Amino acid sequence: MNILAIDTVTPLLSVAAAGPSGTVALEIDSGSSHAERIVEAIDHVVSLSGFSARETELVCVPSGPGSFTGLRLAWSAGRAIQLASVCRVCPIPPLECYAYPFREWRGAVLSVIDAKKHRFYIQCFRRGTAINEPLDLDAARAASLVDEAERILITGPDAEFFAEEFSQALPVSDVTVIPNGGHGMALSYVEFANSGRVQYTKSIPDHDGPVYVRKSDAEENYSGHRNIFSGS
Repeated sequence: MNILAIDTVTPLLSVAAAGPSGTVALEIDSGSSHAERIVEAIDHVVSLSGFSARETELVCVPSGPGSFTGLRLAWSAGRAIQLASVCRVCPIPPLECYAYPFREWRGAVLSVIDAKKHRFYIQCFRRGTAINEPLDLDAARAASLVDEAERILITGPDAEFFAEEFSQALPVSDVTVIPNGGHGMALSYVEFANSGRVQYTKSIPDHDGPVYVRKSDAEENYSGHRNIFSGS
């Protein structure tokens, strides 16, 4: 199967492809300039993997949460590939993907992404099972997801930053920090798709899109202005 994976959740643009010529991954530290590099990056990896974008059979994109702009870009690129190739779209949950390598951990695994404003997109796992849906919390409220007596592992691309704030909210001694997701995520998406796990390979309806969890700044500002004018 010709597989293309696109990850734009972090400032690191990560794309990977698996095809007749093998599996190829490319990462570009493009900051907020993903849109300027993504088409070139996709063409590069699929070409080296032995197929064209039109020959893609499965395209993997992050289901969210994450950067609003990054998620929209990945889904737009994925949809464009889908329209050109009539392939399936495979939504990959980043927080679950970060936590997956630690599914045998005996305790709580907190998978986190910096959501800015001292808040984090966070999901808690125990033995590979999600305990909650992705949430938008500060470190103090995130502490309510775990038992301070259990072993806690913090992962995700922003694990170290979260751990600093978490330690102030819940001063426990048995905390391990292992960042994951800063590199190689598109390649991890390909591995998930190739694993045969149904939840990662199903097609999705045309109206579906990424899970944002939080409203964008533009939506918040619009809501505030509307309340002013409505008097509520």
